[in-house]
Amino acid sequence: MRARLQKVQGALGKLQGRREAAERRIVKLKGDIKTVDDQIDIQFQVVVLLQQLLDILIRHKAKEVADLLTDGCQSIFGDMELSVQENVGVERGKVSVTFETIEVKGEDVEIRGDAVESFGGGVAAVQGMLLRLYTVLGKGMLPITVVDEPLATVSAKYVPAVGSFLQRICESSGLDLLMVTHQQGFIEHASTVYEARRKGDVTEVRKLS
Repeated sequence: MRARLQKVQGALGKLQGRREAAERRIVKLKGDIKTVDDQIDIQFQVVVLLQQLLDILIRHKAKEVADLLTDGCQSIFGDMELSVQENVGVERGKVSVTFETIEVKGEDVEIRGDAVESFGGGVAAVQGMLLRLYTVLGKGMLPITVVDEPLATVSAKYVPAVGSFLQRICESSGLDLLMVTHQQGFIEHASTVYEARRKGDVTEVRKLS
């Protein structure tokens, strides 16, 4: 009888040991879960912070672009009251940016819309050119841009103003702009002028200034 009691007590002791080990394991797992939860919470907060910083950066850059386009339009198209406004929104969880060109034609009359669809021609060409230059400068690319007749749709009367504005951008940013064009009005704003003439199958290039 005593041997049986001792056997039962031994079994109970083992069960008690296993229970205590299980309880210690549970406590450890709860601690691990809390640590993981804390890490997830921190990572979530970091993601939120980075998203907020990214949104601020995008909004800041969008404002920079809008200001550049506005400056260009107002400097070049002096006979039109033009400005560009950035519209920052969220589409499918991502920040989206569009630019709206505005022309004031009277106290209560204004035209708003995409430069290409609502204005076209010279306004769209100038904005497209400025966006290319901004991209080159903003991305830290090699500060040289080669373009072929990028402003062919700009009226001749605006060419001097375009040339002057592009010259100002190039000089202030250290950007070299190589423009191939038939518009003679750009010559006076170029630091170096080349003339290309086609003779048969050969194109001759000579420096004019």
